[in-house]
Amino acid sequence: MPAQTFTTLRPNKLQELRKGVAQANRLVAAGFAYVWLSILVTVDSRELTRPTGGYLAADLDGAAGAVVCELTQCFDSALSQSGMLGGGILRMASQNSQPAGLTAAIATLIGGDPSLRSG
Repeated sequence: MPAQTFTTLRPNKLQELRKGVAQANRLVAAGFAYVWLSILVTVDSRELTRPTGGYLAADLDGAAGAVVCELTQCFDSALSQSGMLGGGILRMASQNSQPAGLTAAIATLIGGDPSLRSG
């Protein structure tokens, strides 16, 4: 998807999916044991990140981790039936020493005996 897609909301190359489906169907018909249709989605979001200077986690505290979660809903159906999801860890979080008072306050908020929690 080029940057203009974020303005027009019309990704390009969708017509190419028909070609891929046709090719995969021909391979199945030819008798190949395993056939996969692979769809590569590339997004050029530089126009969106340019004003912020790029990677937003650059100013993130060194102890905080960062994760990217990607969800795409392709059709008007449940995401589990028509969507895609993926992601990855950009940076692992470091373990911090959690104050006992914070642990107790969280335990009180969610219910339970704070002495049973480890901090």
